[in-house]
Amino acid sequence: MTNLAITNPIDGNSSYEYTYDNTTKLLNGSTERLFTPGSGTPIATFTKSLTFGQFGRVQNETSTASSYGKTS
Repeated sequence: MTNLAITNPIDGNSSYEYTYDNTTKLLNGSTERLFTPGSGTPIATFTKSLTFGQFGRVQNETSTASSYGKTS
C-alpha cells in the first residue's frame, strides 16, 4: 500500500503516503496530511523517515510536524 485517503465531512479529510525501499521492501517513510472539511490545503503535515541497519532493524528515525507555518 502506498496511498490511503480518508474522507470525513464532519472532522475533515486526511491522506497518508508511504514510501518503500525497492530492494529490501522496508518502509522508508510516511506522510500524513490533515485537512479541514472542504479544504484542499492541509492544516497539518506529519512526516516520518526511517533508515535501517544491515540486519533490517531501525537505525535512525526522524519525525517532523508542521502546521500553520510552524515546524518542529
